Amino acid sequence: MGLSINVKDGVNVSQTMVKVEIKATENGPSLVMVDGKTVTALCRCGSSNNKPYCDGTHSKIGFKAKATEVKVIE
Repeated sequence: MGLSINVKDGVNVSQTMVKVEIKATENGPSLVMVDGKTVTALCRCGSSNNKPYCDGTHSKIGFKAKATEVKVIE
């Protein structure tokens, strides 16, 4: 994603698009990243007391899962 130019009522309006990624970490949460910065961590183990957010419980219960990147629809 990058810079896009929109035309509305004959006037050019610039709009910056952000890059959104979701990365499932090895044995841990899914990280939601916007323009390369982590904005939140989502629970993947199902045992968080703060769902849908990660509270670190995965490390206490021995959660195991491979790292992967989740496709974000543009």
